[in-house]
Amino acid sequence: MGDEVKKPRHVTKIGPAFYFRASPGMREQGMSGEALGSDRRAAFARAEELNALWDGMRNSLLNPQSGTFNALIRQFERDPEWYYKNPSTRDDCDRAFRRIIEHFEEFPVAYVQRKHVRNFYNQVRVDTSIATSQKAHKYLRRLMEYAVETGLRDDNPALRMNVAHSDSREVVWHVPHLEEILQDALEGGVAASGNLIPARPSLATAIAIAYDTGQRAGDVISLTWPQYDGEGLTIKQKKTKKDLWVPLSERTREMIDGIE
Repeated sequence: MGDEVKKPRHVTKIGPAFYFRASPGMREQGMSGEALGSDRRAAFARAEELNALWDGMRNSLLNPQSGTFNALIRQFERDPEWYYKNPSTRDDCDRAFRRIIEHFEEFPVAYVQRKHVRNFYNQVRVDTSIATSQKAHKYLRRLMEYAVETGLRDDNPALRMNVAHSDSREVVWHVPHLEEILQDALEGGVAASGNLIPARPSLATAIAIAYDTGQRAGDVISLTWPQYDGEGLTIKQKKTKKDLWVPLSERTREMIDGIE
């Protein structure tokens, strides 16, 4: 009789085997039932681990002000060593964070398992594109690394996960193609459907700057007036962090000078 071990919560026996039966509340939070085998002591020990996991999750759910994705993201965005300084990268990160909050809601960060990360990636992959799902997973992985950094959890369940990668494409613009795009942006036109396309001189200016400087779209958008001296642009090189002066064509300068 002294060897008897009290049966833990949520354990049932079917034939010689024991099973952990997840309650509806557990299933709502991503926990599932589990076969525990026929060894009584081993089965009960595993059931105690699962009950402890659930108790921690339930406590976090009852106290949502701490340990949630919302709280972690707010902390991440206030950390100058982790939050991105580049505006375009920050925009990508913020979009991914909105998807993360929408998916996980108030689920405690500390209890996220690899299967939850996989489910999140799969859902974004089905709903959007390879590129979008790749970025969403990238920023979730970064956020989980921050959770480890801040002591919220001991591991990163998003590391080394197999995700799809979009093929990189290099688009080469030739002069005739550039002229056609600039003309459409400056003058507008009529689409094949018959809808009028309004002129977009600001887009034409951005395209002209990108062509003259070789800068990416995000870098062109983030340019400021002090970088322009009437003849060219002063651009900071990403690798060397040094300022580089790039001359602009006469047409591009006229476009910039014409901005009100």
